[in-house]
Amino acid sequence: MKILVSYFSKTGNTKKIAESIYEALKSHDIDIIPIDKLDISTINSYGLIFLGSVVYASRADKSLLRILKNAEHLNSKFALFCTHASLKLYQKPFAKVEKLIESKGGKIINEFDCIGDNIGIPKEKQLEMLNALPPDQRKKAEEDMKKIKDRPNMEDLEKAMEFAKLTLNKLN
Repeated sequence: MKILVSYFSKTGNTKKIAESIYEALKSHDIDIIPIDKLDISTINSYGLIFLGSVVYASRADKSLLRILKNAEHLNSKFALFCTHASLKLYQKPFAKVEKLIESKGGKIINEFDCIGDNIGIPKEKQLEMLNALPPDQRKKAEEDMKKIKDRPNMEDLEKAMEFAKLTLNKLN
């Protein structure tokens, strides 16, 4: 069975997770392709697709929807993964992606999310945002920023590798 890892990454965090998934399964017939380089006409040649995105404003990137909308039918199984800069994933960022995949015949078999340092926002802007908060909220935000700093870290990447292996085992 062919496996695909495809992703959208703005800061590199989601790319790190994608590369860890690839690394965990590299003994299999696997390709890793950024979503903007993916040829949708080849998607059904893969039995398992790991599809990843950064999460902004509680949503996966629209590039995933754009590419999937161009598929006539999907006969693959999908595992979704994302990175986000909050300590807890509050929304379902893949809701529209899941609906589209399932409406075209694909099946979601697993999901993974990972904290990622918010390196996409310049430090000056982050400080400005912190300064605009009331003192109690600012303190919590500063504590949260410390917890997400330098993530995904090695432990996160190992968890992504385990996610990949567990997902593949779900097919057996």
